[in-house]
Parts: sequence; structure tokens; C-alpha cells
Amino acid sequence: MKEGPMTTGSACSLPEAAPQAPQAPQAPHEPNTAPLPEPASRVWAARVFPVEPSPVELPALWGRPLDMALHIIEWVHRHVRKAEVDERWLRERFLRRTPAEILSEGITFGVRPCPERTVVASTALCVNDIPHTVVAHEFQSSKTEPPLLHFAIELDTDDGSYFFDFGWETMFIRGSYTVGEGPKRMIGLQRIPMPPGSGPLLLNARPLELLHLVSSKEFDVDEMIDRQVADLGRGISPRLLEERLIFNHAASMFNAEASRQGNAGR
Repeated sequence: MKEGPMTTGSACSLPEAAPQAPQAPQAPHEPNTAPLPEPASRVWAARVFPVEPSPVELPALWGRPLDMALHIIEWVHRHVRKAEVDERWLRERFLRRTPAEILSEGITFGVRPCPERTVVASTALCVNDIPHTVVAHEFQSSKTEPPLLHFAIELDTDDGSYFFDFGWETMFIRGSYTVGEGPKRMIGLQRIPMPPGSGPLLLNARPLELLHLVSSKEFDVDEMIDRQVADLGRGISPRLLEERLIFNHAASMFNAEASRQGNAGR
């Protein structure tokens, strides 16, 4: 897979269109092989992104389903990085790219990586004819927050059922999808089977289309993006840009932090 260059110092930004004089043909877009900067500096300059997406190679999978699922998680972490973005990127690119475009650009919104990473992971599973289920979970964290739509992937392995999701932390947990601890108001839960042969359907699908397919009751994607835009000025915590893989809810650093705050208040 070819990736665009990574730069630091500014959030992902799409340039304003401007008349340009004819230019000589440019050399093929080449990946940047320099080491990634620290997580807090993983930002993207969209002005260097090629007009045409670079070729993308989905991984070939074999072996036990359990091993393939773990490989997919690690592959998504490497090829769909969490990044800081700006308002224009959020409104024009977030949730509006196909899996190939997401992989070619190589990033997703660091605060809400779930929808785009889930579509990419599901596409990779589908093209390898690995049946699985996409879970859509609609909930509200608090009365002051708008309803959210979270996605996870369930699959059966030789060792039983597992699910994984790409939230602030990536979870890979035995059993069917379960809701973690916290003051969440449950609104709805929907399961979408993805049988073998679903690959061509997803290759040209955009996460926004998946959101519209889900029978959400209260979630509004425009309201969610407006809320994220309003929060951009506060920046993204470096912890949210790091990659963490946990194997049970108790291992979440956010649960540990909540526990420490509770003990401190006693």
C-alpha cells in the first residue's frame, strides 16, 4: 500500500481551490518511509494528498479465525492511523470516503475512529470470505452529550465467539458484544450479518452510507459532526492518539482513571 507523507505542525487541512498554470507530469506518488512522529503530532497535510488515490492492497488472511482477527486489528492500526484534523476535513472527508480512499490517505479522525476503521476491517474480512457481524450500538453517554452510534465486529472462531471494536481503545473480547461500564443510556442495538461474498458491496461503500442504513432512533450524524467541530479548539489528548489493545473492559485506562478519581473523592 502506498501512503502519503506525514507532516507535523498543523491539523489536516484541505487547501482552497486556486487557478494553476499547466504543469509538467509529476513523478508517481511515493510513500513516506520516515518513522512516524510522536502520537500527539500525527497530523495530516491534505494539500500533499494525490488527486487520485494510491493503489491499496488488502491483506491476504489464512490460519485460525482468532489469529486472522488479531492480524486485522494490527493491520488497521498501522494503515488507518488516528490523527488531528480541522473543520473542513471533518465536514468534507470524514465518513465520506470509501475503504480504498481511507487506506490511501491513511488516517481517520482521532476522536471518532470507530466508523471508518470498522468499515475497513469489515471489508478486509469480506474479501477474504470470513463471515462476521457488524454491530451498531446507539447510546447516550450523558444528558449533555448528543446520542452516538458505535460499531463493533463479532465473529466466530474455533475458540468461541469474539468481538472487537475501534474506540478510543481497541477492544478484543471473548463473547458477544457487550456494553462497557459507565453511565450510558442504551437506545438501540442492531446486528448486520456480513456473509462471504459481501466484499464487492463494501469496497465502494462509505461509512456515512452505513450510518444511514442503521435504524437509529435518535442519532444525528450532522449534530455529531457539529459537536466535534465545536470541540476542535480544545485539541486532542495525546492518549487518544495512542494505540491500545485491551482484552477486557477492566483493563481500560479510562475505567482505571474513573476509579482513581472516585477514590480520591472519598
